[in-house]
Amino acid sequence: MDLDLRERFSKTNFQSELLTERNFFTERYRFFELESISKALKVIESQRGFGFGEMTSRRTLFSGHHNSVTSVCISSNNTLLASSSDSTIILWNIISNEQIQTLIGHEKFINHICFTKDSKNLLSSSDDCSVIIWNLNDFSISWVFKNALVPVKVLSCSPLDDYFALNTLDNIISIVNIKTHDKEYTLAGHTDEINCLVFTFDGKYVISGSSDKSIKLWDLSKRTEDFTLLGHLGSVTVLTLVPKSNNIASGSTDCSIKIWDFEEKQEVYTINAHIFPIKSLCISPSGIWLLSSALDFSLKAWNLNDKIEVSELTSRDSIINCIFYSESEDFFVTGDDNANVFSYKMKKNIEEYAFDTKEGMINSMCLSPDNNFLAYSAQKTLYLYSIKDKVIVTTFSGHNDIINSITFSSDSLWIVTGSSDHTVKIWDLSNKQLDTTFNGHLNKVTSVCISPDGKWLISGSKDKTIKVWDFIKRFESCTLQGNYSGIKSICFIMGSTLVASAGYDCVIRVFNLEENKLCWSLIGHKEFITSISPSDDGEMIASGSNDGIVKVWNLAWKRDQIEFSKHSGMVTTVKFCKSGSYVVSSGLDGMIKIWNVIEKRLEANFEVDTGAILCMNVREDNYIKSIVTGSKDGKIKFWSFLSSTTDINLHPSSIFESKYYSPFSYFGTIKALADSNYSTIYPSSCNIFISNLLYTPLHLLSYKGKTSIIESLLKTKTIIFSLDSFGKSPLFYSTAKKHQKITDLMIEYLYSLSENTDKFLYISSFHAIRNDIIEIIQSSSENLHLFLYAALDNQYTDIAFGCVVQRTKFFDMPIASFNDFIDFTETNEEEEPLKLKVSLFPLPSYHSSGEMVKLLRALLSCTNKEIFKTQIIQTYINYKWQEWKWWIYFHALVMLINLMFLCLLLTDFNSMFYLLSFVVANWILVFMEVVQLLQDGKKYFNDSWNLLDSARIIITSLWTLGIIFSINFLLFNWIVTGFNFVSCITGFRVSAVTRYYVILIFKSLWSIQSFLVIFGYTTIGFGIMSIIATGNNDINFRSAWVGPFGLAFGIDDMQSLDFDLKYVTYIFALVFNVVLMLNMIISVLSDAYDEYQLLSIYYDYRQMIEAILEITQIFSLFAKKSNKSYMHLCVNAYNDKDEAWQGKLLDIFNYVDKATGKLEDTFITKISNTENNFISKMKDNEKNIKQKLVVIEEKNNKNHKFVKEKISSVDKRLENLETKMQGFEEKLEKIIDLVSK
Repeated sequence: MDLDLRERFSKTNFQSELLTERNFFTERYRFFELESISKALKVIESQRGFGFGEMTSRRTLFSGHHNSVTSVCISSNNTLLASSSDSTIILWNIISNEQIQTLIGHEKFINHICFTKDSKNLLSSSDDCSVIIWNLNDFSISWVFKNALVPVKVLSCSPLDDYFALNTLDNIISIVNIKTHDKEYTLAGHTDEINCLVFTFDGKYVISGSSDKSIKLWDLSKRTEDFTLLGHLGSVTVLTLVPKSNNIASGSTDCSIKIWDFEEKQEVYTINAHIFPIKSLCISPSGIWLLSSALDFSLKAWNLNDKIEVSELTSRDSIINCIFYSESEDFFVTGDDNANVFSYKMKKNIEEYAFDTKEGMINSMCLSPDNNFLAYSAQKTLYLYSIKDKVIVTTFSGHNDIINSITFSSDSLWIVTGSSDHTVKIWDLSNKQLDTTFNGHLNKVTSVCISPDGKWLISGSKDKTIKVWDFIKRFESCTLQGNYSGIKSICFIMGSTLVASAGYDCVIRVFNLEENKLCWSLIGHKEFITSISPSDDGEMIASGSNDGIVKVWNLAWKRDQIEFSKHSGMVTTVKFCKSGSYVVSSGLDGMIKIWNVIEKRLEANFEVDTGAILCMNVREDNYIKSIVTGSKDGKIKFWSFLSSTTDINLHPSSIFESKYYSPFSYFGTIKALADSNYSTIYPSSCNIFISNLLYTPLHLLSYKGKTSIIESLLKTKTIIFSLDSFGKSPLFYSTAKKHQKITDLMIEYLYSLSENTDKFLYISSFHAIRNDIIEIIQSSSENLHLFLYAALDNQYTDIAFGCVVQRTKFFDMPIASFNDFIDFTETNEEEEPLKLKVSLFPLPSYHSSGEMVKLLRALLSCTNKEIFKTQIIQTYINYKWQEWKWWIYFHALVMLINLMFLCLLLTDFNSMFYLLSFVVANWILVFMEVVQLLQDGKKYFNDSWNLLDSARIIITSLWTLGIIFSINFLLFNWIVTGFNFVSCITGFRVSAVTRYYVILIFKSLWSIQSFLVIFGYTTIGFGIMSIIATGNNDINFRSAWVGPFGLAFGIDDMQSLDFDLKYVTYIFALVFNVVLMLNMIISVLSDAYDEYQLLSIYYDYRQMIEAILEITQIFSLFAKKSNKSYMHLCVNAYNDKDEAWQGKLLDIFNYVDKATGKLEDTFITKISNTENNFISKMKDNEKNIKQKLVVIEEKNNKNHKFVKEKISSVDKRLENLETKMQGFEEKLEKIIDLVSK
């Protein structure tokens, strides 16, 4: 790449400069963009076959074992790692990665190990029929439990550290008391070997999995089986609980993983991805990620929320026997058959550090302006925390209720707090004591703020008032009536003059403190507003509400500029960054969202892993940006805020930095791209930014031309298009690589978004393609006209009545008001209902910019003629026509003057005035053609009119030279006059009426070109036949052409009425050339007219574009300015479509379309009714079958009962018979005894 190009790209404002550069869309820049994405793909594909650990520096090896690792576990305090192999256990320090101790005590193979919850003991089970409890203080054996000659294959410790469970003889579970060392009781029920045991989180139940294919839940309080879950087709080999839910996951030898709801006692869903039996399962503490290993050597990660596989983590070089996740969710460990123990770091790159306040709920927080201190409150107490030293400096007490709001003075010497005790307190940081208490509010104080100049303090309360306090003199200055239902948040705007308040009435109110009055209100939220934050330049304000919506308001236009898609819970805080480019929001859903205001997109979205976020702040130094969060569980975390880089040279290492994203999601996407396993790229993955150039998977797939994958992703209608660092969307790469099918799919998708209820998805995606409009139009997609129909958005749902002053205007922002278009002071009969529409992407607005030249050329090159029927194109061309019309008239006038002086010169070759006037007019026309030639290059000669103009210039120049040197030929005069007359036809473009007829004439001539050939042929043929019929062999122009041609127009030279060969020839010529051919041409011209009517709009606007382009090209040579603006339209609210008649053929087409549409609707309705009837009957049949089955079951039960009763009766009879037989035997013995005596 050239040095000057590198220097330009490295500028801070590189993107805005590039996007406005006249030559931005040259092959030079295009090559660099395509080369960069190609390099990124090569780096990614170089990782083909590698797993998660090999692709990143996140994997750590703990070496020390010599044989297969059977079990691993991590202590709850995240300091110790234990792993077992053979009969030994190794303990590791996780922080230093050092081996601490080797535990030797078992005589045979160790099967399972686990820490107690307090991390003081370690339990291990072995084939030597024992369980050993190890004391981790001195690494000694506390005691040994012997298991009656049965190898202990399964072991689980209660989360309460009071019991452990293990397998014993005859498939029985034994519960052992850890404190008393006694076996408390046993649980019997399985019919085959027990493979896995796990206690529930509350320790009240134990769950077991067995080779009998069942899962049983045991109630420990009742010491009985609660229920059994059946569904696996093979042995249940592993069980693990799903945190934050009532679910449990199970793995089996049937190669499946099942998720069960043990409250509903049923299977939720099944995961089928492994091809061999499941070996191990583990779920992250957040309950989102499931890790699974199998005998197929694989280790996979699953997103349980989306129910999808996100990554395969290993390169399949050994079987993973065991997996364990740390409670902090920062890492997980694995043990494999190669004697390796690996630790995988899962901590997000952006997390700096965290600390637990141990004080419970964090209600509010504020960073000092110098960014050295963090003030936060827990209940009634205020804490001052040193960010540099990471210690609490001081604690302030004095409030009698919860502190709801905190703010620093601009000099960082004072802190102000507002509390539910109705007071506002000022704290002196120099003396670390309470300075002043303000009383006056009648309800809890919800928000406080100090003016930037330090003169005023404002406080908002649920008592619906805003109190203004003199911060210097410490007294109340005035009271403003704020929001009707109470105030939730307040702030200063543009220094100390304006104050904004928001609250429970869903309205933002802006007050002027100098006049102590309400200036205006911002209405748009549907639920109460929880937080507001102004931009530093005072042009915008961000707000968050109870329904999770985040809005950015433009204060100049006094309306919302952007509405971002919502949090899943209440927004607790919104903060504008100093640059004004980003808004950060936090919510009760535990999510931090970073919104890009410029690009109108979600830049980052991550969970803080500490539960609901109650407060948040943004820390910004010259080079460091951090987000600080306070959570419901009392934890405060600092997160690094990585803004986009300005360097657009690819950094390969940045591809392997997951930044805000979960490492599973990010590296799962990278691996899918590396292995060309594109089917595992899911819609949620398409919002991931890869590398410092901000490519999304959709960018890369578009470049690669993966049509089927992109089609399946777009079908979900959840994909948001985004820009990369070059300002390019995925559509640019599909057009640049000529992947027309992908381009068509994406354009169709964008059109479909206009019907989507998610407005953010629609507007954000259209905004992302704003720099690719020229390429999109050049693609001539079959759906391009639909895309352009959707590109105009109704700005307001409101309708206004008035007289329109101007219907089309361009503004830098995509927002406007009716006041810009309507004169409300005039009231007359011309008033009409009006609505505002705006283009969703900016268009070249400067009348002589290079960008406009490119756009006009793109429109001329587009083969989809339907685009000229769209309102956005028609309005834009009409607007530009009005800008240039006087220059277009001038051009037409010059051509007319040129023709006039040519005619005058033909009458007097010696007139110097005529000659000079003719030369000047010609030089003006030559200059315009030369400019066009220089701008278009070789493409100039592709246009027939340009060829005609070139020929005219050459011939006229030669003719002029001949006049100067007194050389004159009649034929040359005729040719020059003809060329100039034909060329002057382009001057008729100045009027819509003349344009219409000129184009119609040319199209009619074009449509009869074949007819003219045949007519000429037949005319000459009949002329020759007529000559032969007279016996005259003299063939000349008059006899061969003039005579036969005259028949068509009633000119007859027949002098004899005898029936001879000439008469017969005459009859044939009359029938064929007059009756048939002339009637045929009438029919052809009629069809040509109807066909022209269909395309008249296309031809008309094309002629207008050509005229505008000729003038624009000239002025673009001298223009340095290039600007894009949003086009705003003020149109009739109920007559927004062109209702003009456009020809009988088009009228028929429209009628057929309507008729088929009605027929289609009727057909769909009937199909739907039939389907509903069928489903209803099926449900009725199902109900009847169920009822019959119940009856049959009842009969079977009765029959079964009857049979049982009969069998019981027979049993009783047999017992009676046996009794009688015994009595008979006794009597017989007595008789025998008597006989023997």
